[in-house]
Amino acid sequence: MLTKQQKNAIVRIKSKEVAQIKKKFDIGLVRNAAFSIGTDFNSARVALNDPKTIPLIVPLLRKSLQGKGVIENYQPFKISRLLSRMKLTVFLVASDRELLGGDPAHISLVKTGAEVCVIQHDFFIDEVQIYQAKSYGSDGILLDSEFLDPKKLASFAEIAFQMGMEAFLKIYHPADLQYIDHEIIGGLVFDGESISENLQSEFYTVLKEEKFSQLPKIIGMSRLSPEEINQFHQYGIYHFLLNEDWLQQPDALLELERLIHKNWPDHQQ
Repeated sequence: MLTKQQKNAIVRIKSKEVAQIKKKFDIGLVRNAAFSIGTDFNSARVALNDPKTIPLIVPLLRKSLQGKGVIENYQPFKISRLLSRMKLTVFLVASDRELLGGDPAHISLVKTGAEVCVIQHDFFIDEVQIYQAKSYGSDGILLDSEFLDPKKLASFAEIAFQMGMEAFLKIYHPADLQYIDHEIIGGLVFDGESISENLQSEFYTVLKEEKFSQLPKIIGMSRLSPEEINQFHQYGIYHFLLNEDWLQQPDALLELERLIHKNWPDHQQ
């Protein structure tokens, strides 16, 4: 989870962005325009549940909140094309410029480069950002419960659904799910580093409920091994999110190819 200082800084930046949008445009006009601009929808939920694809979401961003530097010569179009050949079909693409080094244009770039699904990575604090996400061509959005109380989280998920997108919810406590309509969301995302030692907790008891059984449950991990993957499988968790700074390691694409070969050898051609 973020520090209080990080969270407050993000909220300040995003609140300023939202205020600027609302100053220039009526929110109703933004919403209506989004329907006419948005591109074709590809379901990330369907892609993740397809046994032919690697059950791994790959984040694409120039820099991470961990402050480990900025990726030089960042080319999301080229990267997504290369990764799609590895049977990776779901990407978490940063649109935030200041904090993540992304750009809204990267969403359409990635979708142009390959037959893939794009979940938009930004910090959603206002519904107008969801309308923008639709206009960018996003297939889904990542909603973080660190910035949204349970009622607003459910409301934003509903708005995304009405706009023809899937909301993926990053949650930290079972109470985050109390108002969620499980039938309209794309999946649930968790920080594996903080919960992997509590597999018998109330958290996992809730996730085993029938209403969540068909949802992709996605664990974010800094590293993955066959043993760790098998452990999560015992609790009905079959999908994973690559660490945000994976592109900053030497020979990143080669290392990712090795990780896939080690953990999902049956998917190799």
